[in-house]
Amino acid sequence: MKRMLRTTVIAVPLVGAIGVALNCSSTGSGTYVPTGSSSSSSSGGGDQGTGSSSGGSSSGGSSSSGGSSSGDMSSSGGSSSGDMSSSGGSSSSSGGSSGVGGSSGSSGSSGSSSGSSGSSGSSGSSGGSSGSSSSSSGGDAGGAVSVATIFGNKNTYGESVQNSFILFPCYSQNQQDCITFQGACPNQNTALPMEQQGFTTHEYFTLGGTPGTMYSATFTVHGVSEAKYYMGGTRFAGNTDPTNPYAPAGIDTFYTGGTPVNVENYNIYKITVWNPPAPGADAGPGGTGTEVQHYYLNSFPQTNTPYEYHETFPISWTHQIPVPGGGIIEYSTADRNCRAVDNCGSGFRTTPCTGVANSSISIPSDPSVMIPAMYMGQPVSALNLISGTTQPYHSQAFHITVTAVTPM
Repeated sequence: MKRMLRTTVIAVPLVGAIGVALNCSSTGSGTYVPTGSSSSSSSGGGDQGTGSSSGGSSSGGSSSSGGSSSGDMSSSGGSSSGDMSSSGGSSSSSGGSSGVGGSSGSSGSSGSSSGSSGSSGSSGSSGGSSGSSSSSSGGDAGGAVSVATIFGNKNTYGESVQNSFILFPCYSQNQQDCITFQGACPNQNTALPMEQQGFTTHEYFTLGGTPGTMYSATFTVHGVSEAKYYMGGTRFAGNTDPTNPYAPAGIDTFYTGGTPVNVENYNIYKITVWNPPAPGADAGPGGTGTEVQHYYLNSFPQTNTPYEYHETFPISWTHQIPVPGGGIIEYSTADRNCRAVDNCGSGFRTTPCTGVANSSISIPSDPSVMIPAMYMGQPVSALNLISGTTQPYHSQAFHITVTAVTPM
């Protein structure tokens, strides 16, 4: 069980990149295959202390053209890598519009970039339709900027950022926790950065848009999660106690930059924005280039009130996140002891919440959301043995949507 913390504990974090793929057995295609049987002893009891086993390494990758993306979910512990390359995403027009600003055809408008070659052709329906993207509107290949054109590309699991999830398993309940990994908890090498220890997942999405153009995207996140402390970055809601951490509509837990505080075993949820690889440069896992920025989803302030505790909280926030055209979005999680505090409602618990009326909660501020039938290539009914796709979800869940995007 998670240790009861009555005072603030501050520890120096281990800084490192997330490089460990999902620790379940996996095929070469990146399909998640659970191994072993449900276990209630994951590196000791509860979220305190670690075991001694370490995993090997796994790799998975996919390639796509036309701006699709891949997500890697490998299981054998250690480090993971997945390569994804994309081609396409830029547009060119011939027979473009004439004049300084060009003229538009029946299906689109043209700006200075698409009308620069006006001397070589006349304007008309073909010039307008093929030159529909323009620098003035930040357009991308095939149409104007929209959530669908930037964030609608589906990865190898058929999932896209514009309407996506992060789901934690619950193979069985043990006291206040869900067991999140079948078999011995992997990656128990304490020399690893905290984000690489235990059960980890990584999912990648390739963005649309024009390479070299930055876009400001509106991300909305609703979820139910345990708390985690982070340091070295910025907590948007500040470092004082929330007025009501159990507010039914959810609280703002958005955190920019930094690293997890390396204390206890509470779970890490992270979104990383990557540039596409530079021409001629080797791509990182998931086809990534250099990092633009990363964000944590479940931050709580370190105060005299213990939030890293045996409880979950309703989470809801909306924030702007800059992304590069043709870049990569990565969702990653880390669960050092292969246990997650179960969704049992507000307050400290030491017992399972099966059958307890009015305790578990549904994802807040998201009344129409439905838990998907599939997640990262696996039936959710095989990951959540307590409630399947029915809310309230066990153990923890985030629903992530992008509601708006504009060129910067």
